[in-house]
Amino acid sequence: NQAGLTGIVTDFGTIENTAAGTVNNTGDNGIGLLGINGSVVSNLGKVTVGNGGAALYGINNLNPAITAGDINLTNDGIISSVGTSAASYGIVAKNHSATSVVTLGGNSQINFENNPGGVGVYAENTVINNNGGIMRLGANGLGIQGVNSTLNLAGGTITSTASGAKGVYSNQALTNAGTTVDLAGDSSTGLFSAVSVTNSSTVKVGNSSNPASPSIAIYAPAVSNAGTVEAGTNSIGIYSNGPANVDLQSGSVLSVGSKGTGVYKDGGTVNVNSGTALNVGANNAIGVFGVNAAVNNNQSEVKIGNSSIGFAVKGAAGIFNGAAGTTQTLGEDTIY
Repeated sequence: NQAGLTGIVTDFGTIENTAAGTVNNTGDNGIGLLGINGSVVSNLGKVTVGNGGAALYGINNLNPAITAGDINLTNDGIISSVGTSAASYGIVAKNHSATSVVTLGGNSQINFENNPGGVGVYAENTVINNNGGIMRLGANGLGIQGVNSTLNLAGGTITSTASGAKGVYSNQALTNAGTTVDLAGDSSTGLFSAVSVTNSSTVKVGNSSNPASPSIAIYAPAVSNAGTVEAGTNSIGIYSNGPANVDLQSGSVLSVGSKGTGVYKDGGTVNVNSGTALNVGANNAIGVFGVNAAVNNNQSEVKIGNSSIGFAVKGAAGIFNGAAGTTQTLGEDTIY
């Protein structure tokens, strides 16, 4: 296929690739379905792109002299890439001055497991609704990236077994109410926000070969977790720096493997509240590690494996407060 081609394009129009439809535009830097200026683009069938390509692309205005229209992109079909040398994009929404919505339906599939650096959804100034489906990432792939966008993570799964994968990235506050993120590869990040993460779903990362470059399930200055967070060997469940809180709420389940850390907090406060289950693996794992941080354990349930530590603080401002009523299950040679 030739490079730089577009399969179907509309300006102030509608594109619907039906369930029986197939769009193959596998040349480098190609676009499958392109909607401009108030167009509606939906995929219920199959769209395949190549290196540097984008399956669904929405942009307000190619001509700045024309009033910009809304962007409306929906995937409830299958998006894939045959590219193996340059990152492909499942859905791109570049909104500069109007309303922009990207929706992933319950049948959505974005299969980029063999495309290094592939991005499932990239959107600017957009509402992103992840209502279901599955997104498979390759090495250094990224599931959903929102720039100045609102992310509604209500369902679906983002998964990878490759190294360097990232589930969801946002420069705004991020709430995950229903998307499962499961990244088993080395040096991966589940949820990242430059502001805060509120999680009530499941976020898992696997083992890390290098403790200096660990996988991190949730990375944000402020974190409120009432979901399930799991981190493997040498990995970190929640990483936070700065004065904002990390709050483990009732219903929170936080598990960490050998030599890993459940919560790493630099500054601020960690509250491990009643109804939290903290499971610390054996062999030099730490449940909560505070650096110049206040760590408060408020009647949680703590299980500590052999030769591991439940709570540790460091620095002149580091302080630990443990409330009566905590349930403890301790292995051999442990420190609470």
